[in-house]
Order: sequence, then structure tokens, then C-alpha cells
Amino acid sequence: MLELLFDLTFAVAVAVATGASQLAHSLAHRHVAAGVGSLCFTSFGIIWAWIDYSWFASAYDTDDWLHRLLTMVQMIGVVIFTLATLVTPIELAEPAVAERGTGTPWHAHHIVERRGQLTIITMGEIVTGTS
Repeated sequence: MLELLFDLTFAVAVAVATGASQLAHSLAHRHVAAGVGSLCFTSFGIIWAWIDYSWFASAYDTDDWLHRLLTMVQMIGVVIFTLATLVTPIELAEPAVAERGTGTPWHAHHIVERRGQLTIITMGEIVTGTS
């Protein structure tokens, strides 16, 4: 159930941060580079956070209190990113730090499932934005 709530925060992030209205506004004022750059930056940040969580959940999905707490922290981070387009150097360095020494154990089926869910969320927002 927590993973579905997590997915909902990303659906909102995709809708707000990569919103077609912001891009349309930039294009209408002939700020093509700024509009496309903003779209790429926010899309990168959202997808990066999604991938980080997917690897984490795949490797350590123990469903204990710590996993639930860290999932909620990630959800709060996504909401903050959505409101302020803020990416911290810590988040960008996380995979390199986490993968030092022995690799993180992960489950291929879970990663495929999570990427499929991200695709569905993104396609849903595209359909909503164009209609």
C-alpha cells in the first residue's frame, strides 16, 4: 500500500514539474531554451529519484519500520523537488556511494515492474496534458 502512495506522489510530480502548461508558456514567450531546459531538468530529477527508490526497494524491501520511514522521506523529497525543482549533490552521489565494495542485491522482476509503473504514470500524464 505504501508503494502505491509513493507512486501517487510521482504522478503528481510528473504532472506539476513537467507540466505542459509551463512549457507552453515558455514557448509562447519565445523562451524555447529555458522551457526545454526546465522540462529536461525536472524530468531528470524525477526519474533519478524514481530509479534510486526502485533500486533501494528492490534490494531492501523488508517492509519493516525503517524501510517505511525511508520511503516516506523519499516521498517528502519528491514533493519538495516538485515545488522547488531542487536537486542536491547528495542525491546525485548516492548511487556511487551505495555501490562501493560489494554491489547492492537487487531483483530484476521488481525493477521491471517499477519501470513499467513509471511508464504508465508518464503516459497517463501525457494523455491528460494533451486532452
